[in-house]
Amino acid sequence: MMRLVTDDNLAVMNIWAEARGETLEGKVGVAEVMRNRMKRHYASDGTVASTIFWPWQFSGFNTDNQWRSRIFELDNSNVIVRECFDAWVRSETTNLTHGAVLYCNLNILRTPPRWARPDRLLAEIGQHSFFSD
Repeated sequence: MMRLVTDDNLAVMNIWAEARGETLEGKVGVAEVMRNRMKRHYASDGTVASTIFWPWQFSGFNTDNQWRSRIFELDNSNVIVRECFDAWVRSETTNLTHGAVLYCNLNILRTPPRWARPDRLLAEIGQHSFFSD
């Protein structure tokens, strides 16, 4: 049996959707959050697919995201896609976010999520702030 979309490709698609404008370290941070959620079954059944498609967890796959359909048109000729893949691979052995399971860009939110509190802040990488649960 051949899977049409592999776990690695799903992860890369999500990293692109969430952090395509970030540095490599910022992309790794998003990848780490995905892996941390998978390990802890935090809004996840432990798989890549459930982690990124869990409702309202990753904005790139929300139904109201204007970029959502573009995610499925990506290919590895794009340098940003290749960097997202690199970030996914690197995230297996990094801990830039210190175990974070949540993140957001506080600069673009009118009202921060209730979990985005200073006492839960673990790291700031690029435009993203990373938090514990």
